[in-house]
Amino acid sequence: ESVARSRQPRSAGRAQQQAHAATDTATDTDAAHAQAQGAPAGAGADAAPVGGGVGVQDDAEVAEDYEDEHDDDDEDDEDEVRHAERSLERIERLLNRHSRHQQHHEAKGARKDERRQGRAERRSARHNRTSLVRRAATTFVHEMGLNGGRARARARAAAGFAENAMFCFLMANNTIVQQPAHMLGLQDALVRHAKAFIRNSVASAAPWFLYFADLHPHTVLFNHPRFGPGPPGPFESANAQYGQVMRELDWAVGELLTTLDEVGAAEDTLVIFTSDNGPYQEEGWAQSGRKAGLKGGKGQLWEGGIRVPAIVRWPGVVPAGAVSDAPVRAIDLMPTIAAFAGVRLPPSLLIDGVDQSLFLQRPTDAHNGWLASGRVSFHYCGVHVIAARYLGIKVFWRTQRWQAGFEGTCTQCCPRAGYTAGLFGSTTLCQCDERSLETPERPLVFDVRNDPNETTPLPHTAEAYVTAVEAATKALEEHRASLDPDVPCVNCPLPVPLKTWPCCEGSLPQCHDDECGMAARLGAACTYSLLAHRAQLGSGRCECNRCPADGDCGTGWA
Repeated sequence: ESVARSRQPRSAGRAQQQAHAATDTATDTDAAHAQAQGAPAGAGADAAPVGGGVGVQDDAEVAEDYEDEHDDDDEDDEDEVRHAERSLERIERLLNRHSRHQQHHEAKGARKDERRQGRAERRSARHNRTSLVRRAATTFVHEMGLNGGRARARARAAAGFAENAMFCFLMANNTIVQQPAHMLGLQDALVRHAKAFIRNSVASAAPWFLYFADLHPHTVLFNHPRFGPGPPGPFESANAQYGQVMRELDWAVGELLTTLDEVGAAEDTLVIFTSDNGPYQEEGWAQSGRKAGLKGGKGQLWEGGIRVPAIVRWPGVVPAGAVSDAPVRAIDLMPTIAAFAGVRLPPSLLIDGVDQSLFLQRPTDAHNGWLASGRVSFHYCGVHVIAARYLGIKVFWRTQRWQAGFEGTCTQCCPRAGYTAGLFGSTTLCQCDERSLETPERPLVFDVRNDPNETTPLPHTAEAYVTAVEAATKALEEHRASLDPDVPCVNCPLPVPLKTWPCCEGSLPQCHDDECGMAARLGAACTYSLLAHRAQLGSGRCECNRCPADGDCGTGWA
């Protein structure tokens, strides 16, 4: 509207100017005509009206033209306003579109930069891992004698040393005493160390504890040549090597018991001899023990995997010759030893095992920690509780799936079930993931006191079945409620750097700047004790002490 108003005076002014111009033109024409007829100049207006009517007519036309032009100007002004408004709207749309395009472009660029940075970081990580693996592989090839050094590896093995010097080292507390370890003399070295520890501890008149974790009869089977081959004896089997290993194990136990007798500590010492699991069937019968008809084996929760021999000696305290099939679990050892030592455990601490000190002194069911209390014990497969025992009854909620087609190696086993089997074709155990577990329609229940081979499940209508399932299910709910979700399971792999490993110069791991090894990752179980040593030592240097070829490192390791 303002544009139209501002243009209106200019339009009227132009119309007036055009009207005056038309009048002047008519006057000039009349004057010229009169002059041509002989009339004096300037008398045209009073003379005969030649052309006078033309001026009047032109004024009317001018006025009409003015009105028409004024209307045209108004229409033009309105068109211009609409055009301007449309132009503004179009410009606004273009600006909005440009703004959206700019924002999209910037966001797209940011995503590209983020992806580019992520790719760079992944490439760097792959490069670091590749370099790490390449260094480890190079050292492995060198130490195993695969790169033109097979003769050196054979000579090392012939002398009784481990072929692989990278990780086969012998460590006494925080000091490496052999790298590579002298395998054929290893049992001798362990026995010498244990005997020296017993003598020194008894001489100090202070309480002491020795955990003697023998390597026998775990695979790989090896022993000192003096223990075999020999004449047939109580340890001979279809595999002479297994018999030789058992002969050396028997000798080691005898040496420790004899030492207790020699120092006069036998009547003051509780000795417990047991194993951690049943026979390793997947290694083949020539490499493993026997299970006397029990179902399953190592890595399984059938009795063949968890029921192991146990012998206890304490003259004057534990009655000699007594035999019992009442349940005693490895988790009972800690509270039992604490009770014998007069140590009270914190009442707020949840203890999985039970105190069996009274049972060892009076081995009857009435004094057994599990049978007398009626507590339920649980059997874990990995992170899953798949079985439990209540009194003499065993309940299976789930079972492990055996692999068929390997009967030539073993039965009731899983020779190629695990991850490593797929990679390297190596021996494995039955697994605990969802694909490896079977869930029966109803829990399987066995009376293992009367049916230790677990051949005949109890009918689900039997009173013992119902009672055991109800007690085990209720106890499992309470057990799960007591677990702390923030505490990782001890079987889970933890990011423990390999630099916590000990080392000797010239082999992997190695010492560099008061730290050992390289930045790799390792399962937690292999490093707990080493981390404890490092915590006690602080950041001290790694210590290395190479032993002579005969494996005799002396007895002053502590």
